[in-house]
Amino acid sequence: MKVKYELKDSGPHLSIRPFPEYRARFWNRPVAAEGDSFTYGYQYLEWQLSEVRDVHEAQRWVDAHADEYEQYTLYACAQPGDDIWLQVSGTDPNRQP
Repeated sequence: MKVKYELKDSGPHLSIRPFPEYRARFWNRPVAAEGDSFTYGYQYLEWQLSEVRDVHEAQRWVDAHADEYEQYTLYACAQPGDDIWLQVSGTDPNRQP
């Protein structure tokens, strides 16, 4: 792979990392006990993915593990050291559309 770059002093910079971090959340809704008159919200199991080459590799991992869950959400870390995560694919069932 060839990478072409220019150095500019134009303000805030993003660092480019060879292996960005991803988070995968797999969602399930707990089954209500017999006789319960309410519906539970979704719960998730979260996996931290590191040393992933690109978003396609992360998505393949999610696709390979998503069958046993109702839904999934894949996030990418926006900046190293920050706790800002950008949604890449999937849905968060606890949020209104």
